[in-house]
Amino acid sequence: MSATIKVNGEYFPLREVTKDHFAALVKLVTQRISWDTPISQVFAQAAGLIASEKGTTDPMYHAALRALAELGARSITVDPQQKMCTIVEENPTPAASGDASAIGFSAIESGVAYIAATVNTFRRTIRVNDEEIRLTRQSAEIGQKVTAQLGQMRQVNEPIVIAAGRVAGSMLKAGKKFDDPELHMALVMLSDLGVRFLQIDVEKGTLGYGPLDDGNAIAAACMQGLNAEQVGEVRKRVTDWNDRMRQKATEAAQSQRTMVPSFMGVRRRRA
Repeated sequence: MSATIKVNGEYFPLREVTKDHFAALVKLVTQRISWDTPISQVFAQAAGLIASEKGTTDPMYHAALRALAELGARSITVDPQQKMCTIVEENPTPAASGDASAIGFSAIESGVAYIAATVNTFRRTIRVNDEEIRLTRQSAEIGQKVTAQLGQMRQVNEPIVIAAGRVAGSMLKAGKKFDDPELHMALVMLSDLGVRFLQIDVEKGTLGYGPLDDGNAIAAACMQGLNAEQVGEVRKRVTDWNDRMRQKATEAAQSQRTMVPSFMGVRRRRA
């Protein structure tokens, strides 16, 4: 990340801020993100608002400048009276595309990783059958409702990614569309677990998964406030899952029961 950023025509040194300041900044920004506005512009809007309400010496303002630099902004103008910050020059970075390379150990510990994780989290799609769906985060109330359904449907020792897929499958079977808030939330949860492709056969009551994406999974973990070691464990779980599925596919050379579970909630027989 650049050590300086040009503010109103003058180079301004980027100051150190804490992980808590980045977390607070991201909480502010995520309330304003939509698919229609580039995320770098949303961070710029936040910088202008913070400069107006808290002043340009406040750590949150400096967190916003660091975030803009992390996203590739090289020159900006700030007008606190107008609550405005405009990006004059930028050169997009890996963080600007939500790349997992920007969510490394040191970035997680410093809080800078929140920036790339935010981009990743709010610029996701998931392919269900032949349809590419833009994902939009849902309300906490919807999230709690779907989480409760997940808890009720999940079988003993069942991987959560399978249970979440069965929740989505049961909703589709019930006639819900992808824009239904609860089904959409189930897809968001699957995306947070690393799912980028999901095959749902409602007639047969089966699911199929493509390889999980560790970038999506670690971004979601970062946004939850997990530390670098915990995020590393998430990455390892995704890698282990993909390795197991490849091994099973190699052994059987056909669709796997593990990869294509029923979403009808049939009880497993006990030995």
